[in-house]
Amino acid sequence: MRPEAFQTEQASLLSKMAGNPVPDGRWPDGCYGSRVAWLTFVGPSPGGGDGKAAEVPRQELAEVPVWNQEYTEPCTSWSIGFRRSTQVLVETVMGRKREQGALKLYNFANFDWMQNPNACNVPTERMRRGSTAVLNHLVEVQPRVIIPMEWKAHQLLSELLGVSYALRHLHFTSVEILIGNTRRGSRFHRHMDAYQLGGSGPLAGRYVIRCPQHPARTFNAEYAGRVARALRSALCAMANEQETVSIQEV
Repeated sequence: MRPEAFQTEQASLLSKMAGNPVPDGRWPDGCYGSRVAWLTFVGPSPGGGDGKAAEVPRQELAEVPVWNQEYTEPCTSWSIGFRRSTQVLVETVMGRKREQGALKLYNFANFDWMQNPNACNVPTERMRRGSTAVLNHLVEVQPRVIIPMEWKAHQLLSELLGVSYALRHLHFTSVEILIGNTRRGSRFHRHMDAYQLGGSGPLAGRYVIRCPQHPARTFNAEYAGRVARALRSALCAMANEQETVSIQEV
């Protein structure tokens, strides 16, 4: 699918919601947002809390998906990083503004269902137990773009998808994404990971791009813009069937 076809696909999803009644059905704990998302963020767990709560069973019918409405909670009610970065990421990766319905077309799926403020402390064993919920979510929604929000979620998702699909990796010849400037000099992200899913199945042709920084840790709009443009550049390179790309966001 070429980048110019993205807008047509997004418009079709918006029309589907506008022209049909709200479907029945709920989602498990840790899955939030639009039922017909074009973009899905995949995380290790919901943030917040202190990470010390006793484990409770994952509720399979806990969340009501959004239908033909903006999903604004991450932009208004979540942590400061999400509030600063979510709209920028969604609009830029989609190539669509909020006024054109961008905030109606994204959602989240988390491997773990227990709150944890630090991704590196999310138990891998529990993430694996949440794998079925994430895969079922992706198959149901079939987003065009899937963005793991950090390394652990990316590793596990790639392992799971690699069972059924060929991972057609994009090669990054260089990556420079400015994080910020300090007294010791400038800091950069210098690695990205991205691939298209090949083969047959409901997710064939979808794109997976690891976010260089977790949205919860992206504390200003300028930084979010650089990360978002890098994600969009990787997406368009794959859609244009390029084998290599150089990312410069400084």
